[in-house]
Amino acid sequence: MSTIRLNHNKSSKKKRRLNVGAVVVSLVIIFLIFFIPISISNGGYKGVMKSYCRAITKQDYKLYKSVFPNFLTENGLESLMLFAYDTGDNYMQEMHNSYVDKYGKSFKASYKVIDRTKLSKDELAEYSEDATSLCTDGSEINIKKGYNLTVSMKYKGKSGSSTEELSVIVIKYDGKWYIYDSDIHFC
Repeated sequence: MSTIRLNHNKSSKKKRRLNVGAVVVSLVIIFLIFFIPISISNGGYKGVMKSYCRAITKQDYKLYKSVFPNFLTENGLESLMLFAYDTGDNYMQEMHNSYVDKYGKSFKASYKVIDRTKLSKDELAEYSEDATSLCTDGSEINIKKGYNLTVSMKYKGKSGSSTEELSVIVIKYDGKWYIYDSDIHFC
């Protein structure tokens, strides 16, 4: 009788190993399906908002510029901003100084998405048409996905804090998410 139990225990251990292996493989597949596309597309629309907050607090012009699509920054808007401030770093310094005046030197900026409304086909077509009109090189912009976000922006520092509710249009263009239009500082 003891031999039968040993064989039974060995088969139970094999089944458990197979089950654990199946769970591990399933988790890897889930990771690949859900998280890799998000990381490739710059963290989704939440990632672009996080980058915006980080760019303000770190005075990082390159990061700040990256949250806006190149068809906006390379076709006139950046030139207008640089005309007034000479360089992107000066622009970021000026923006940063305005926050420091309100909240103190080590202020933090954070956000929370309160509401998200998917842009309709008509709205996407309108934004695509507007974006195409901005392109001086004749490129046609086709925006296929976007949201109108209601965002609660919180600024906090030693000198004070405030929370503002803002409207932010985010779009997916060329596989990445960008801020297209908003109530926030815009380059």
